[in-house]
Amino acid sequence: MTFPIREPKLVLQSSIESGQGLREAVQKACKLNGFKHTSVALELAGCRSARRLSALAVSDNAAELRAVSKLLGIEDENELLATVLSPSKEASRDFVSFFGHNVRRGHIARTRRISPQSLKSKPEMKAIWALKPLSFDPTNREKLLDRCPSCQSILGWDWSLDPWICEHCSLDLRSVPMPMFEPSDPEALDFVAYMLDPTADRRVHLPTGSTFSSGSYGDLFQLAVRIATTCQRSRDTTSPVQIEPGHVQMAGRAILDWPNGFLELVESTPARADSGQAASWFKEKPLRQLLYDPTLSSAIRNELTKTFEVHRRREGLTRGDALVANAAKTDLSRERLQHPRAALLRLLRTRNIEMRPRPTFETVMTVLRDVSEVRQFAKETGVPIPEVWRLYWAGFAPELVSALSYYGWCAQPVLEGTLRSAVNRVISTSLVRGGLDLVSARFALDPQMKSSWSSIFQAVFDGRLEVGSGPSNGSLVGGIYVKDCHSLRTIIMKERSDPDVAHSILTQEEFSMLMRKSRIYAAHLVRSGVMNGPSNLETFARLRERWAFGFELDTLAAITGSLTSCSSKRLRNARVDRIDFGPATLWSREQALSVLAFDHHESYPAQ
Repeated sequence: MTFPIREPKLVLQSSIESGQGLREAVQKACKLNGFKHTSVALELAGCRSARRLSALAVSDNAAELRAVSKLLGIEDENELLATVLSPSKEASRDFVSFFGHNVRRGHIARTRRISPQSLKSKPEMKAIWALKPLSFDPTNREKLLDRCPSCQSILGWDWSLDPWICEHCSLDLRSVPMPMFEPSDPEALDFVAYMLDPTADRRVHLPTGSTFSSGSYGDLFQLAVRIATTCQRSRDTTSPVQIEPGHVQMAGRAILDWPNGFLELVESTPARADSGQAASWFKEKPLRQLLYDPTLSSAIRNELTKTFEVHRRREGLTRGDALVANAAKTDLSRERLQHPRAALLRLLRTRNIEMRPRPTFETVMTVLRDVSEVRQFAKETGVPIPEVWRLYWAGFAPELVSALSYYGWCAQPVLEGTLRSAVNRVISTSLVRGGLDLVSARFALDPQMKSSWSSIFQAVFDGRLEVGSGPSNGSLVGGIYVKDCHSLRTIIMKERSDPDVAHSILTQEEFSMLMRKSRIYAAHLVRSGVMNGPSNLETFARLRERWAFGFELDTLAAITGSLTSCSSKRLRNARVDRIDFGPATLWSREQALSVLAFDHHESYPAQ
């Protein structure tokens, strides 16, 4: 005959109170049942991973934790127990569950930390006192005590006694006076202090629409801890072990006012001058290093990345003189664009530059090229980024307002929805037959490179230029076709060249957009050396004054209605001067137009 093994239970059963964890409940139960040592309860529960009560708060052995709760007589249906025993959602052992929130294992104190004034008013331990980043009681803001002022011994969990008694000298710690912290920003301090407190009735919530509204409070608490720790190390040369409440308060305000509050704190927290050498842009502000802090969650680091990207660009906009100074030392005939991020960092590395209240156009372009939304818009639209800037201020790029408003660029959109949807509403599907793609027609009719897409789109929306859809190269403008080239020529001839756009350096991809050619084709053009000067529209226009592309002449033939094909054989037979580079050939413009009889046609652009 076999008998079922009964699970051990204490004679005088205990309960778990609101705001307490298992560690606090076990100590109270051991005293109630007359155990001298708290380890007795753990032995009865069969704990192997946590043999001392101090380690129970960081134990992640669910079976042993449940065995301890059954020993105390706490029912499984207890809602408080379910919160206490909720497992950590992180696979790493660096994290433990603190009332359902993931916190770093190192944030849980092994010592007993108490608030004498709180215990005097209510003789109950609080689990929130175990969080080492909080050196004070959230309710009365009294500094927590973890060492007996009489015998200088650390308060522990090994003995079953009242929580306000020192186990070494039996001093009643409730009579020990501890300093109180008077916050200058109570809301910010309470936000962090009550963030993980299970009994908080004064919890401060994030503002409506906050970036962190859907995030984890455990991740947010770790961010606050890292901000406070970094600020304290930067400002306090003594480097105290505990985080001071004042720095917790600063971290809370930075998160509540995110991102501007955080960026203000970044700028007001300089690095300590440990050496005579100047710190790099990344290290001169210690809070920037949180970007690569491995203790922060990926979601928090992603938000930091976006915040610092905006911050870098804002700072870059004040350093326009750096580009002017560098340009004076640069051979303009070989000037090419750097990678967007490399160009921006070049601005930020420049020292002793007088800050400009208004950035230069090249500085604006450097920042714009670093914004992924702008690059994506340019690619999908088929428009170079200097032209994107003009479209934006004309109100034709409403999809960029949210991305560019961070920098004080708040253009008023004149379209509903996106530029593509606005074009689709006015475009005709009956003009494809006999029409020319708008990019090629514009290129052929504008050798001076002075027209703008903003003027062309304005004419489309006004009804002055009727367009249709056709085969596309993947971009918006690449799928727009036009039959009335005379109206297009009129629009182009009324345009005045923008010096800023004309002098702005273009990428190979942007040259390919201008010509509706592949990037390889544009690369051959740029690398061939036929453009004598920087890679911009002004240099390109000077080249086109003397030379014409073969595809450009074919387009002119279509515009003028020429019955003869513009073939390279015909031009070669006429001994027209030419330049061969890669897959393309440049023909002498004057000679080619004379041979093909385009120079007197009404549709040909005036020089």
